[in-house]
Amino acid sequence: MEQWLPRQPLILTPTIPLMWTVGWLCTMSAYIILGGQPPSPNQLQDSVLLGSAVILVMNIYNLILIYQRTEKYRNLSPYAPRALLLALILIISIVLAWGQPKVVLIPSYLNIWVMIFIVLNFLQALLGQFFALLERPQSRRKFASMYWPIVVLCSAGVMTPPNLELYNGWTLPFIIGDCILLVFLL
Repeated sequence: MEQWLPRQPLILTPTIPLMWTVGWLCTMSAYIILGGQPPSPNQLQDSVLLGSAVILVMNIYNLILIYQRTEKYRNLSPYAPRALLLALILIISIVLAWGQPKVVLIPSYLNIWVMIFIVLNFLQALLGQFFALLERPQSRRKFASMYWPIVVLCSAGVMTPPNLELYNGWTLPFIIGDCILLVFLL
């Protein structure tokens, strides 16, 4: 690849699965609370898998570039272990998403598999942000940081659906937590 592009940029795809899962889950939770019926996963499964295949190709491209740069960043001790961790997280995410696409990629409520997928996507986004920031010049790293939005997005995916579905004494703590997340996001 180095012969085609002298400086290959990393594609910023690590946050896309997290944004998709959290956005879809929160939208479906609100839609169900308003009395709507969520679309059948059978109707959407093929198009969602096609979109995830494109993201999978981009993630593989990123991994190839990350592993090519291992020599360049040999003095940086967390580089190689984080690259391996990113590869493992991608493998587990792929197996989980493509093994149960109706449950994980098109969820209508928060369950344990969706929560595991959100956590995996959160870790993938954090590691992707680490590698993306490493590629930037030292002067631009601080301004390009997206760690807080990733943390807020993951927290929103775990906290918002239960907040919409709870009607007992737990509603107030979830609303306060959502307000705090909104302040951090802003």
